[in-house]
This record gives sequence, structure tokens and C-alpha cells, in this order.
Amino acid sequence: MEQTMQRWMMLFVVLLCASSAVVAQAPPAPLPARIFAAKKIFISNASGETVIGPGVSELTYNGFYAGMKAWGRYELESAPAAADLIFEVRYETPLGPTNSGNSGQFPEIRLSIFDPKTHVVLWAFCEPLVSTRHKSNQEHLDETLANLVNDVKKLVSQGPVNTSAAAR
Repeated sequence: MEQTMQRWMMLFVVLLCASSAVVAQAPPAPLPARIFAAKKIFISNASGETVIGPGVSELTYNGFYAGMKAWGRYELESAPAAADLIFEVRYETPLGPTNSGNSGQFPEIRLSIFDPKTHVVLWAFCEPLVSTRHKSNQEHLDETLANLVNDVKKLVSQGPVNTSAAAR
């Protein structure tokens, strides 16, 4: 029985290493071209879909909106019909078991980028909001929102992958 278990473990390790090598050598997948071609975005506030403290929804939306406006990459629209993309920002606290065995989890801010014509999510980000005693809740929120804007900046700075070059 012990030898069988050791063989299974060895097989598992070999398969894990082999699959890691395949993934590491895979060419980059093409990124959604609409993200790079877009000029105008609409920012949607979806934080109110879950139970959160008073004012958190507005702080999240206003902070993300200000960060995107300061960046200046996209023109911010006041109506989704006028936008090339919809950025849905959401503050939420997922519930359920964690790796540490606790039932509570840290709040997080999620961003989904939608194509307004197809309603397909083109890209999504999630940034945890971890609090410490050294900073105020507002400072943590501001830092997390800045991280989310930086996630978008990094994505956009990659540019669309040339699929013909990636296939070689």
C-alpha cells in the first residue's frame, strides 16, 4: 500500500513538472483588441449589489473614477451607450471559508471590463483591501484603488499581441 502511494505521488510530481514546462513555453495569447482601441469608457458602480458599510460604494466609485480621470488614457463618458468599454468597479467582502480556517475574508475591489455591445467580460482584476494599524481605512482604500488603476495601465501598456508572431 505504501509503495503504491509513493508511485502515485511520484507520478503526480512528474505530471506537475511536465505541465508546468508546457505552460511556461506557451506563446502569449492575444489580448482583447477592444481594450487597446477604446477611446471612451463608462465607469459603472456595482458595489451596492452586496452588503457593505454606508458610503463605501461612493468612496470606491469616486476614488476609481478619479484615478482613471487623472491617468487620462480614456475619455470618461456619463452614459454607457456612448462608451467603447464599460469598467464595472465593485467593493465586496466575500464570505466563506479561507485557507486559514476563518469564515471571514478581507474585502476586495474587483474590476470587470465589458464590451458594451456583447456584454462579454474582456478582462477582470481583483485587488485585496488588507488593513493594518499603520494606515487609516481611507488610506487603504486609496492604495487599493491606485493598485487597480495600475493594473489597467499595465494591461494597456502591453498592447495587443501579434497573433502571427506568437504562433511562430
